Amino acid sequence: MKFLSGDTIPKYYFSSYRYFEEGERHVSRICNEDVLLIVFSGTLRFSENGIKKEIHAGEYYFQEKGLYQSGDEISDSPKYYYIHFLGDFYEGDRGYLNIKGYFDINHIKKAVDKLEASRTSNAPPIEIHNSFLSVISALSSAKGTTDFANKIQKYVTDNIKEELTLDRLSYDFGYCKNYIIKIFKKEFDLTPHEYVTIRRIDLAKNLLISSDMSTEEIAEECGFVTYVNFYKAFVKREACSPKIFRTKARI
Repeated sequence: MKFLSGDTIPKYYFSSYRYFEEGERHVSRICNEDVLLIVFSGTLRFSENGIKKEIHAGEYYFQEKGLYQSGDEISDSPKYYYIHFLGDFYEGDRGYLNIKGYFDINHIKKAVDKLEASRTSNAPPIEIHNSFLSVISALSSAKGTTDFANKIQKYVTDNIKEELTLDRLSYDFGYCKNYIIKIFKKEFDLTPHEYVTIRRIDLAKNLLISSDMSTEEIAEECGFVTYVNFYKAFVKREACSPKIFRTKARI
């Protein structure tokens, strides 16, 4: 996963709001600056060096300089704010600001409008640049974690009986594993793994009470890879074995 570095100060060049007409496509180009896209409504579609990208309302994205961008597909009439700048990006598991992420629209809108007001009023360059840095800071401090965490939670709930790993979540959501853990834990005070285990144990308890399925069948039905994993997780959470829980629950 790539991140915008927090060790160097990015240099602002230009910014503005942009509104796509119905049926409009992203321009094809190789840009000499980095571009921050902050999408407020609709969906912006383009390709970078042949890799398709979709940026939805409530998401931001950094287009890195030097990549070939093309409008292969029609966008869904997006309204967004773009900022041309020069910054440093690097690969890793953590960094100052993920190359793509979620944000709280009301929170970011204030920072963006302040930058736009500075730009259009011909404010001193240092004031414009400080407003630009306020946008970057706002994205870093308010990444729309509630919305993103809720999407992960719903995904997990809908697929609770399937194999759910951090690798799968990282692939399906397009974010690194550490970022997913951080955002989910911040919202629910649990890691995704802990949440999955709790949901599966709750499902198992219901089946132990309401069905005549064997404990082995219940383990498989609830998405545990092996019965041993199920047994250990159940005892750790309920302080008794599945069979003892069933017996007590049916008295």
